[in-house]
Amino acid sequence: MRIDRYTKATLTIIAIALLAIAYNQTIGTGRVAHAAGKFADVQFSGMPQGLTAIDTRTGDIWGYEQQGLGRGGMVEYIGRLTELGKPLVKDPSVKK
Repeated sequence: MRIDRYTKATLTIIAIALLAIAYNQTIGTGRVAHAAGKFADVQFSGMPQGLTAIDTRTGDIWGYEQQGLGRGGMVEYIGRLTELGKPLVKDPSVKK
């Protein structure tokens, strides 16, 4: 069976596109999403129990229970990270 030029060209284009995707995912810089607005300095970490939010400006850490996400569930102020290797500081002025 003879493969015509169209099939060869199509397969070559597909191979080049797949190589470009693989390069971008492994070696290339990729793309990083950045939040804007009031959550620009907040980092989120998901866990099986729920969600943790860390405000990088103040060091405040908040915990959100998985069952409460989006349904007015439990939100807990965990503390403030003031120095690495030191215990979290509870800020009495923060409302729970």
